[in-house]
Amino acid sequence: MKTIRANSLRAVFALLLTGLVAAFVRRNWSQFVESARLVGDLPLAVYWVTLPLLFATFGLAALSYRFLAFHRLRMRELYIIELTAALATRLIPSGVGGLGVHGLYLHNRKHTVAQATAAVSVNNLLGLVVHSLLLLGMLSFVDTNIDFRFTWTKTMTITVALAVLLLLVLVSLPAVRRRMAGFGHGLLS
Repeated sequence: MKTIRANSLRAVFALLLTGLVAAFVRRNWSQFVESARLVGDLPLAVYWVTLPLLFATFGLAALSYRFLAFHRLRMRELYIIELTAALATRLIPSGVGGLGVHGLYLHNRKHTVAQATAAVSVNNLLGLVVHSLLLLGMLSFVDTNIDFRFTWTKTMTITVALAVLLLLVLVSLPAVRRRMAGFGHGLLS
């Protein structure tokens, strides 16, 4: 009975995920068409340069997780996970999809929740450092006399205030606090 229920839940989840992908493609179809047009206009030499760099990027990301993992992991699996995480990040913004994919993969490969969280967190911290260094390096070669003005709008203020208010309300609810405490306890044990 449990396997039937589990299979039904998997089927529903797969159907929902397929619907999410279809909605994403439909919503961004004009961007796909424009991207295909731009890619079609590129000279062939550009592909010979960019494709190896793209594949190397995924390989380096997989290598990073291999070094950070607490248990031995296969490079081929890690490479596929990197490709999967890239897709998940396109569906769920801000890298949250990729975080979930990596955490779930590590947990399924005999890492505790704390170990998986530590590996994913350190990897993201390394990514932040590397991207910051790349940005600083690029800024040293670029003309910095750029007229850029950031203006804080009323909408941004309201959005931040509502987010903080929602967070405070959620944290003040006893049930949420208990779940957070349970999560923290499970993470540290």
